[in-house]
Amino acid sequence: MAGKKVRCPKCQSIQQVPAAEPEPESEYGVKAEDDDFWSQTAGAASNPFESPAATPSHTRQGYSEREARSFVAIPGTVLYILALVAFTLSVVMLGIELLKWLAAPNDISAARRAGRIAGPLVLMSLTYATSQGANHLRNLREPGYVWFALIMSMSPCGTFLFCPVAIPFAIWGIVLMCDRRIAAYFRG
Repeated sequence: MAGKKVRCPKCQSIQQVPAAEPEPESEYGVKAEDDDFWSQTAGAASNPFESPAATPSHTRQGYSEREARSFVAIPGTVLYILALVAFTLSVVMLGIELLKWLAAPNDISAARRAGRIAGPLVLMSLTYATSQGANHLRNLREPGYVWFALIMSMSPCGTFLFCPVAIPFAIWGIVLMCDRRIAAYFRG
Protein backbone atom coordinates (compact mmCIF):
# COMPACT_ATOMS: atom_id res chain seq x y z
CA MET A 1 0.00 0.00 0.00
CA ALA A 2 3.00 2.27 0.23
CA GLY A 3 2.62 5.19 -2.18
CA LYS A 4 -1.20 4.95 -2.63
CA LYS A 5 -3.56 7.81 -1.87
CA VAL A 6 -6.17 7.12 0.80
CA ARG A 7 -8.70 9.16 2.75
CA CYS A 8 -8.06 9.82 6.46
CA PRO A 9 -10.90 8.29 8.52
CA LYS A 10 -10.94 11.25 10.97
CA CYS A 11 -10.61 14.36 8.81
CA GLN A 12 -11.56 12.91 5.40
CA SER A 13 -8.48 14.47 3.74
CA ILE A 14 -6.57 12.62 1.04
CA GLN A 15 -3.06 11.57 2.04
CA GLN A 16 -0.33 9.42 0.56
CA VAL A 17 0.61 6.24 2.49
CA PRO A 18 4.28 6.38 3.49
CA ALA A 19 6.68 3.47 2.86
CA ALA A 20 6.91 1.08 5.79
CA GLU A 21 10.08 1.37 7.86
CA PRO A 22 11.53 -1.78 9.34
CA GLU A 23 11.16 -1.93 13.08
CA PRO A 24 14.50 -1.72 14.86
CA GLU A 25 15.49 -4.80 16.82
CA SER A 26 16.29 -4.40 20.45
CA GLU A 27 19.80 -4.98 21.77
CA TYR A 28 19.17 -8.68 22.46
CA GLY A 29 17.53 -9.44 19.13
CA VAL A 30 13.91 -9.67 20.34
CA LYS A 31 11.52 -8.58 17.63
CA ALA A 32 9.00 -6.03 18.77
CA GLU A 33 6.01 -7.64 17.00
CA ASP A 34 6.76 -11.13 18.33
CA ASP A 35 7.51 -10.37 21.92
CA ASP A 36 7.48 -13.89 23.28
CA PHE A 37 10.30 -16.02 24.59
CA TRP A 38 10.36 -18.58 21.75
CA SER A 39 10.75 -16.08 18.94
CA GLN A 40 13.96 -14.55 20.21
CA THR A 41 17.00 -14.74 17.95
CA ALA A 42 20.66 -14.47 18.69
CA GLY A 43 21.45 -10.94 19.65
CA ALA A 44 23.20 -8.44 17.49
CA ALA A 45 25.01 -7.13 20.55
CA SER A 46 28.71 -7.80 20.42
CA ASN A 47 30.26 -9.98 23.08
CA PRO A 48 33.31 -8.33 24.63
CA PHE A 49 34.76 -11.76 25.49
CA GLU A 50 34.32 -13.24 22.01
CA SER A 51 37.47 -14.36 20.23
CA PRO A 52 38.34 -12.59 17.01
CA ALA A 53 37.07 -14.13 13.82
CA ALA A 54 39.45 -16.55 12.18
CA THR A 55 41.28 -15.01 9.26
CA PRO A 56 42.90 -17.02 6.50
CA SER A 57 46.29 -16.52 8.15
CA HIS A 58 45.04 -18.17 11.37
CA THR A 59 43.24 -21.13 9.79
CA ARG A 60 45.10 -24.25 8.81
CA GLN A 61 43.80 -27.17 6.80
CA GLY A 62 46.35 -29.73 8.01
CA TYR A 63 49.89 -30.46 9.03
CA SER A 64 52.80 -31.43 6.87
CA GLU A 65 54.21 -34.91 7.30
CA ARG A 66 57.22 -33.47 9.08
CA GLU A 67 54.97 -31.69 11.60
CA ALA A 68 52.93 -34.86 12.14
CA ARG A 69 56.14 -36.82 12.82
CA SER A 70 57.28 -34.20 15.30
CA PHE A 71 53.99 -34.42 17.18
CA VAL A 72 54.15 -38.21 17.61
CA ALA A 73 57.91 -38.38 18.22
CA ILE A 74 57.91 -37.98 22.01
CA PRO A 75 55.07 -40.36 22.96
CA GLY A 76 56.18 -42.90 20.34
CA THR A 77 59.80 -42.89 21.47
CA VAL A 78 58.99 -43.10 25.21
CA LEU A 79 56.55 -45.97 24.69
CA TYR A 80 59.04 -47.75 22.43
CA ILE A 81 61.80 -47.51 25.04
CA LEU A 82 59.53 -48.61 27.90
CA ALA A 83 58.28 -51.59 25.91
CA LEU A 84 61.83 -52.61 24.97
CA VAL A 85 62.93 -52.46 28.59
CA ALA A 86 59.88 -54.52 29.59
CA PHE A 87 60.73 -57.02 26.83
CA THR A 88 64.27 -57.28 28.18
CA LEU A 89 62.96 -57.91 31.69
CA SER A 90 60.66 -60.65 30.43
CA VAL A 91 63.61 -62.33 28.68
CA VAL A 92 65.54 -62.17 31.96
CA MET A 93 62.54 -63.67 33.80
CA LEU A 94 62.37 -66.49 31.24
CA GLY A 95 66.11 -67.11 31.64
CA ILE A 96 65.80 -67.29 35.42
CA GLU A 97 62.95 -69.80 35.17
CA LEU A 98 64.91 -71.94 32.72
CA LEU A 99 67.96 -71.87 35.02
CA LYS A 100 65.77 -72.92 37.96
CA TRP A 101 64.45 -75.79 35.88
CA LEU A 102 67.93 -76.94 34.91
CA ALA A 103 69.25 -76.63 38.48
CA ALA A 104 66.49 -78.69 40.08
CA PRO A 105 64.61 -80.63 37.36
CA ASN A 106 62.37 -82.68 39.68
CA ASP A 107 61.70 -80.01 42.29
CA ILE A 108 58.18 -79.01 41.07
CA SER A 109 55.48 -80.62 38.92
CA ALA A 110 55.55 -80.40 35.14
CA ALA A 111 52.32 -78.37 34.99
CA ARG A 112 53.67 -75.78 37.40
CA ARG A 113 56.94 -75.61 35.51
CA ALA A 114 55.07 -75.09 32.23
CA GLY A 115 53.08 -72.26 33.83
CA ARG A 116 56.24 -70.59 35.08
CA ILE A 117 57.72 -70.69 31.59
CA ALA A 118 54.52 -69.78 29.74
CA GLY A 119 54.05 -66.55 31.75
CA PRO A 120 57.29 -64.91 30.63
CA LEU A 121 56.74 -66.18 27.07
CA VAL A 122 53.32 -64.49 26.90
CA LEU A 123 54.76 -61.36 28.47
CA MET A 124 57.60 -61.39 25.93
CA SER A 125 55.21 -61.61 23.00
CA LEU A 126 52.95 -58.82 24.28
CA THR A 127 55.80 -56.46 25.14
CA TYR A 128 57.40 -57.13 21.76
CA ALA A 129 54.13 -56.36 19.97
CA THR A 130 53.76 -53.18 22.04
CA SER A 131 57.29 -52.07 21.16
CA GLN A 132 56.67 -52.68 17.46
CA GLY A 133 53.41 -50.73 17.59
CA ALA A 134 55.16 -47.84 19.32
CA ASN A 135 57.81 -47.95 16.60
CA HIS A 136 55.03 -47.77 14.00
CA LEU A 137 53.69 -44.71 15.83
CA ARG A 138 57.07 -43.01 15.48
CA ASN A 139 57.23 -43.88 11.76
CA LEU A 140 53.57 -43.09 10.95
CA ARG A 141 52.77 -46.63 9.78
CA GLU A 142 50.10 -49.27 10.46
CA PRO A 143 47.40 -47.40 12.42
CA GLY A 144 45.76 -50.63 13.62
CA TYR A 145 49.00 -51.85 15.13
CA VAL A 146 49.54 -48.41 16.69
CA TRP A 147 46.10 -48.52 18.34
CA PHE A 148 46.91 -51.98 19.73
CA ALA A 149 50.21 -50.71 21.15
CA LEU A 150 48.64 -47.60 22.69
CA ILE A 151 45.98 -49.63 24.46
CA MET A 152 48.38 -52.39 25.54
CA SER A 153 50.92 -49.92 26.87
CA MET A 154 48.33 -48.78 29.42
CA SER A 155 48.24 -52.29 30.87
CA PRO A 156 50.94 -54.31 32.64
CA CYS A 157 50.85 -56.80 29.75
CA GLY A 158 52.31 -54.23 27.36
CA THR A 159 54.84 -52.37 29.47
CA PHE A 160 55.15 -54.64 32.51
CA LEU A 161 56.37 -52.71 35.57
CA PHE A 162 56.49 -49.43 33.65
CA CYS A 163 52.74 -49.23 33.15
CA PRO A 164 52.23 -46.18 35.44
CA VAL A 165 54.93 -44.29 33.53
CA ALA A 166 53.52 -45.33 30.15
CA ILE A 167 49.88 -44.35 30.77
CA PRO A 168 50.24 -40.57 30.20
CA PHE A 169 52.28 -41.13 27.02
CA ALA A 170 49.74 -43.67 25.75
CA ILE A 171 46.91 -41.21 26.37
CA TRP A 172 48.93 -38.54 24.57
CA GLY A 173 49.34 -40.94 21.64
CA ILE A 174 45.62 -41.72 21.60
CA VAL A 175 44.79 -38.01 21.49
CA LEU A 176 47.20 -37.59 18.58
CA MET A 177 45.74 -40.58 16.75
CA CYS A 178 42.27 -39.04 17.08
CA ASP A 179 43.45 -35.85 15.37
CA ARG A 180 42.51 -36.30 11.71
CA ARG A 181 45.26 -33.95 10.57
CA ILE A 182 47.83 -36.36 12.02
CA ALA A 183 46.01 -39.67 11.40
CA ALA A 184 45.85 -38.83 7.68
CA TYR A 185 49.60 -39.49 7.38
CA PHE A 186 49.50 -43.07 8.70
CA ARG A 187 50.14 -45.63 5.98
CA GLY A 188 48.97 -49.17 6.18
